[in-house]
Amino acid sequence: MKVSILEYPTLVGRALMIAGMARGASAAAARLVLWRELAHGDGLASLERHLPELERSPREPPRLAIGSGGARLAEAGGASLLLVGPGALDLAVADASRSGRGAIRIQGATGGVFAAGLAPSAAERGMAASLRCEKPEDGGDVVLVCLAAGGAADILEEGRARRARATSEGIDIDEALWRRLRAYGDRILIPPSERSRRDAG
Repeated sequence: MKVSILEYPTLVGRALMIAGMARGASAAAARLVLWRELAHGDGLASLERHLPELERSPREPPRLAIGSGGARLAEAGGASLLLVGPGALDLAVADASRSGRGAIRIQGATGGVFAAGLAPSAAERGMAASLRCEKPEDGGDVVLVCLAAGGAADILEEGRARRARATSEGIDIDEALWRRLRAYGDRILIPPSERSRRDAG
C-alpha cells in the first residue's frame, strides 16, 4: 500500500508515545524512523521490532563525558537510540557550529539501526556528517562526527531527492504492518463518550 509522507510521522509519533516517549521527543525520533524508511525501506518494520525494547528503555538522560581527543561520550545505559540520538546530534552540531567539528560516541544504546537518520538530519542543519555504527543491533557504539565546513550538500541533496520521491509517489508500506502499528498507536486516543457523540457535528 502507498502511504503519504505526511501520514507517516503521525503514525510513528503515536506509536512512540504509547511506548512511553514524550511528545516532543517523539517528533525527533519519528524523523529518524522516516529516514530509515527512505534509505532502507524498513523503518516501520524496524520500529515494530524495537517497540518492546523501547517500552522497557530507561528514561534517564545519558551520562555525558569528554573522551579521548575531546570527543563527547554519551553513555546511554540501555536507552533507545530513538531517545538519545536526537540530543546527541544537537550536541555534535552545537560543537561543530562553535569550533568547526563536533564528535560524539553513543555507547550502550539499543535500536542502533535508526542511527542512519542522524547524518541526513545533520545535513539538514548544514553540517557534513560521518557516521560509524559498531554492531547496531546489539547496543554497539555509534560515532557521529559533524563538520561545519561544506560537504553537507551531497547528503542533503540525496535526502531531498528521496523525500521528493516519497512526497510525489508515497511510501510503499506493508498494509498489515501499517494496521498493526496503527492499532498500537491508536491506544493514545480517548474513546468517545455519549456527550461527545451528541455534541459532534
